[in-house]
Amino acid sequence: MRDKEQIMAGFDLSKMKALVIDDFNEMRRSMKRMLEELGVKNVDMVANAREALAKIALVPYDIILCDYNLGDGRNGQQILEEVKERGIVKADAAYIMVTAEMGQDMVLGAVDYLPDDYLTKPFVGEVLNKRINKVLARKAHIGKIEVALQKTNYDLAIKLCDENLAGEGSPYALDYLRLKGEALLLLGECDKAHSIFSSLLERHPFQWATFGLGRAEKCSGNNRAAAQVFEELIDENNRFMTAYDQLAECHQQMGDTEGAQRVLSDAISISPRSVQRQREFGKVAFENDDLEAATLSFRRAVTLSHDSYLKSMDDYTNLARTMASNGKGRDALVLINKAKTEFKGKRNLDMQTAVVESLVHQKLGDSAKAQEAMDRVGANNDLTASQMPLDITLDLAGSNLERNEKEKAMGLLGSLLKNFYEDDLVVDKIRKVFNDHNLGAEGDALIREIRSEITDLNNRGVSLVKEGNLDDAIGLFEEAANRLPKNKTVNLNAAQVVIMQMQKLGANRTGLQQVNEFLDRVRDSDPANEKLVALQRMATEL
Repeated sequence: MRDKEQIMAGFDLSKMKALVIDDFNEMRRSMKRMLEELGVKNVDMVANAREALAKIALVPYDIILCDYNLGDGRNGQQILEEVKERGIVKADAAYIMVTAEMGQDMVLGAVDYLPDDYLTKPFVGEVLNKRINKVLARKAHIGKIEVALQKTNYDLAIKLCDENLAGEGSPYALDYLRLKGEALLLLGECDKAHSIFSSLLERHPFQWATFGLGRAEKCSGNNRAAAQVFEELIDENNRFMTAYDQLAECHQQMGDTEGAQRVLSDAISISPRSVQRQREFGKVAFENDDLEAATLSFRRAVTLSHDSYLKSMDDYTNLARTMASNGKGRDALVLINKAKTEFKGKRNLDMQTAVVESLVHQKLGDSAKAQEAMDRVGANNDLTASQMPLDITLDLAGSNLERNEKEKAMGLLGSLLKNFYEDDLVVDKIRKVFNDHNLGAEGDALIREIRSEITDLNNRGVSLVKEGNLDDAIGLFEEAANRLPKNKTVNLNAAQVVIMQMQKLGANRTGLQQVNEFLDRVRDSDPANEKLVALQRMATEL
């Protein structure tokens, strides 16, 4: 056996923590021995995804060696996606995927998250050592930037990139430019990001730079130009999966739902294991009245997410409403009952299942049971509109109109408008519900009324601020934001007045928590919103 000092090179691994994930005991022990021979003293071993996720959530590992194929459970790619999404792995940790063979199909779940490197079995300690040191060397240079991005401190990420780019001859200059472009996109600095990716493409046709350029066009609202970029990228590399997702979003923004469905269908035929992609395909297929395709996709989403953090009650309810629309109402009711068991104790479970039950019974022609289910929902339209999935709430409003319960429908649609009056796509969907029931004129009147109401509310708040009455302004916007959690302008104004008060009186934990809650609501739907970015900077300074 080669002496440990001969094998080791570069980094001192003795203080690092490592995790080995493999379903075969012999392979786990073999990789553990290799790591120990390289000087790693703290090595844990697990056999499956459940154990791995539990360990990673508790221990800040520096090195993770994960086999791709873990038997019947989730694979190594799915573990990587989950730990990144949940933010439970260190941004500067080395995640190396171990595979029996390097087939492209193995790593196409959601290629938003690629491992830092791959190792093909069998391998020896010297090869492992070189891979680990290569990854750690790269992480040593870009790790702080990735940490800043993970913590949404985009200004710091850009500052670190610029500092590193100021030096000459860095082997990681492309990484710094890529990460700076990413940070600019997340800040909504579309033109600056466009400039970076364009200049990179003048030097070399990097596919990741082409992807960045498409995102910059999309960020600027140039959906047609962005779509062309993503189409060219897919023509060049038909396995660049996130390009399909971005292209589908462009089609949806342009009102071309059939185009979006075609793009997502192509993506799923290549990479069928992405839960989010299956969900998006199901939604757009349902909108296009392709109920067979929507049913299949929602069913796949339920199956793929069953043992992961992605498991969602929305998948069950979307599948149930699709089945009911496709003449399978009895099966839909069975699925709803299953959801009640699977998500027992979950917030909004009773409301969401009651809404879908009502829709299913209505489809089955049982008005009495439909009304019985609706009675369990209650009459709080704002609560229903803010906590139910958008499409289900629209279906419910349409069902109310079919039962001649116009007042209930108007209340629901009005509440949706209060939350989404700035979103043209949602407003168009609301308008379609009115038009489908020959109420187009009343729908247009309601849209004008709600827009005027929200504008008046914001103007009252602004007047209070100008008068120096911050307490009343906070009270006004806080009440409105809690009633309308999906209204971007109201939540941003609520955050702003709380920040203004803390700038005047000093920061406090309660105020900062309030600000973060208001901003998080906007960040979820519009992370590049200019006012959001400005308020995030102000909150950071506090």
